[in-house]
Amino acid sequence: MAVSRVWILYEPKIYADLFKRVLQLPGVTEIIEPFPVEYPTQSGKNEDCDGIDIVLLPLDECGQPKVSLLPMEMPEATLIAFSPGGDLGMRLRPGRCTWEIIRPFELVHLLLEILDTRIQSL
Repeated sequence: MAVSRVWILYEPKIYADLFKRVLQLPGVTEIIEPFPVEYPTQSGKNEDCDGIDIVLLPLDECGQPKVSLLPMEMPEATLIAFSPGGDLGMRLRPGRCTWEIIRPFELVHLLLEILDTRIQSL
């Protein structure tokens, strides 16, 4: 059975730690630990990025996804950015160039995104 690989790049770190605890669902998710980007493989790409299904990002002060936290492009992953208050979430699916707005964005939406990614990979 497929497991969704989730990389949490959320700020502040206290929220990232909280999301990590909530989203650790045995047999459903694998939380990817941060890895040193400055040590890419010979192909010029860090192999730990392969197979990441979902990347969690915060929104910046203007309400836009803080993609500057991504050390490299991740065209295969679904990017999800959301506010800590849950009033706004945004999703960018692989192969798309337009962010979808999800309002409000609650924990249940995040769990559904993870389950949806898992189902699609079966």
